Amino acid sequence: MTRPITLSDLQRAELFQGLGRTLSAGLTASQALKAVQGCCGGVLDAPLGRCAAAVAKGAAVTRTLQRHGIAVAADTVLLRAGESTGTLDQVCEHLAARYTRAGIRWRQLKGKLMLPGAVLVVAILVLPIPALASGSLSVNRYVLQAGAMLALLAMLTKLAVMLIQQWRALGTPGWLTHLARVLPGIGAMSRLHQRADACERLSLSLTCGLSATQALEALHRDEPNVARRADLATARAALDGGAGVADAMGHAGLLDAAGYAIVSTGEGAGRVDQMLQRVASHCHEALDGAYALLSQWIPVAVYLLVAGIVAIGLIG
Repeated sequence: MTRPITLSDLQRAELFQGLGRTLSAGLTASQALKAVQGCCGGVLDAPLGRCAAAVAKGAAVTRTLQRHGIAVAADTVLLRAGESTGTLDQVCEHLAARYTRAGIRWRQLKGKLMLPGAVLVVAILVLPIPALASGSLSVNRYVLQAGAMLALLAMLTKLAVMLIQQWRALGTPGWLTHLARVLPGIGAMSRLHQRADACERLSLSLTCGLSATQALEALHRDEPNVARRADLATARAALDGGAGVADAMGHAGLLDAAGYAIVSTGEGAGRVDQMLQRVASHCHEALDGAYALLSQWIPVAVYLLVAGIVAIGLIG
């Protein structure tokens, strides 16, 4: 199986939006895969061509997309459920909306960080200049010092990007998830992400015709993240033991008190899928607020860091 192809959230949104529209228009899966070959700047042209050829010969769409590195593990449950129930177009449209939301959120955060990042780079280059002008710092030492600091900053940025890409494509390593959960602020956001994702995927799986047990089993099987897989296993075990969906997910920490009340109400009315989607929407609203707050405070932290460095330099 090919390693997942690295794509941004907005590129994945473009891919699934194209597939959803072409499938809704009545094209076969093979024709739809050919029709979207020009998306994502042509990055997927060759893999999509191979997928279209394989599907035309009778191969399963989900397995083929995963084999060629186009579909990530977290999406295969929904794609497989949609393929088996004839709702693949709806699943693709749902995935497109989810990736669009995530892509816009991440793009806005990056936009807020560009100016503080530039200020930090300028500070690294400018702060040693007085020492350089006074002769206490040689030109060679200035170049080495500034180069080392910029290299360290670049390495940390690259590491952060790699971890984000791994989280999107393969799943965050379990230790990193546990670390994120205990960090102030970040832990709450991590939990919100997990609850929104679990409720959203379970809701769509139920809408596609899977039972709650089948959906949780499939989500557990295809979840690449060790820590999240453990939570899904806890929910599945509770469900197998006779608990309802709300009790099982609440026991696993996948619902807070408010979410538990909403899903319990839906369970009694036979509308669990709709209530799970409502909980996911509430989580996304909370996440939007958390990202907005984060984008406000990270620049402040960078400016305070630069101010501290300047103060130390002046005192020294």
